[in-house]
Amino acid sequence: MSTRAWGALLTAGTLGLLTLEALGAGAAPAAQGPAPPTATPAAETGCEPRALIESPPGDRALRGVVPVGGWAVDLTSPAGPGVTEVHVYLDGYGNEPGHTFIGRAEYGNSRVDVAQQFNDVRFARSAFSLSWDASTAGQGPHTLVVLFRTRCGWSSITQPVEVEGPSILLNVDAPPQGSPIEAPVRLQGWAADPQAPAGTGVDRIDLYLDGEVTTRGQPLGEVAYGDSRPDVAAALGGQNEDERARFARSGFSGFWNPSDIAPGTHSLTFYARGPSGAVARSLTIDVRPGASASLGLTPQASPAPQRGADVFGVGVTGTTPSSVALTWATVNGATSYDVYESEGVAAFFPVGAGLADTRTTVTGLAPGRSYRFYVRALDAQGNEVARSNTVNVTTATATLRVPTLAPSSTPLPRTPIP
Repeated sequence: MSTRAWGALLTAGTLGLLTLEALGAGAAPAAQGPAPPTATPAAETGCEPRALIESPPGDRALRGVVPVGGWAVDLTSPAGPGVTEVHVYLDGYGNEPGHTFIGRAEYGNSRVDVAQQFNDVRFARSAFSLSWDASTAGQGPHTLVVLFRTRCGWSSITQPVEVEGPSILLNVDAPPQGSPIEAPVRLQGWAADPQAPAGTGVDRIDLYLDGEVTTRGQPLGEVAYGDSRPDVAAALGGQNEDERARFARSGFSGFWNPSDIAPGTHSLTFYARGPSGAVARSLTIDVRPGASASLGLTPQASPAPQRGADVFGVGVTGTTPSSVALTWATVNGATSYDVYESEGVAAFFPVGAGLADTRTTVTGLAPGRSYRFYVRALDAQGNEVARSNTVNVTTATATLRVPTLAPSSTPLPRTPIP
């Protein structure tokens, strides 16, 4: 099954009891979430992880604070349900761009029905639950991701959801997800509300450390908003000069110093706030020993500088109702490129892997839909050398052509007038 077909299957919302492959055990995660797991076949680990997301429902739109709950077990656990912790994400996790860390779920509540289903008292306390402010996801379709840890590592289960929330779009451009941080780092991105009646529709960008969507975490301050972003203006404003002008200063930036932060994996969560509400996105970083100076955020209101060697630009050279043509510059040290696609604000899926050329055309898209794309540059060993910015593209609207009927060569019969 193609990745796009798999994404469509997830969107259909027909998820039930799933038998999942275990994901390889890695280093113990920091308090805010697990490190990116590595896939490992269940047969090699001896575990049989199973889980079910029971709420929220995938068949109706969500608004406000909603419960996330279900159960998770390892059928081969030597004692107890076999699950030690459960974490919940939105639209991906780990190093995937565009995701949001929702939080750590409470695990171990009573589920006698699960024990009865498997005829084993070990699974009587296998429930997980937490509260999620769904409006912070932003309006549209999303993918809920539940990760649960067994003795063999991390496993995951997903659920498509539809959210009635703010229409703000929020993107964190730099640093890339999973970046190692040893010194003050520049945070950069953009936020705008295409449905705002005036202006960008965003009033401010707030930043929190190691928080959950509902509990926020440690406040780091406000990130300066209003940087020049002509690329965003062109993408959201199109050919309308007035529309381009109002989105022209939709960027944000600032320097964050990770001193006094324990080395390891941490999460920075950005909140774009406007009259319609707030939308959150997370950035996973790896703090290395040796960071100095004081913890805090230094606002930076100047226009964004040129991207470094670790981030490269991707451009759009053409669109049709069903395709988008992309191009990018050659990256030093890269031998191949992977292309990722997301419809709207949903999770990214690979649509091209191992590309030797620096251009590609993504096909099979729907007319008049909004898509996001980014490119990973890989070396000969498959390691990521650099990652591009994320571009937003709306496919052209299909034109309905009415065929012209040729005149008939056979004369119509004449009806005599009485």
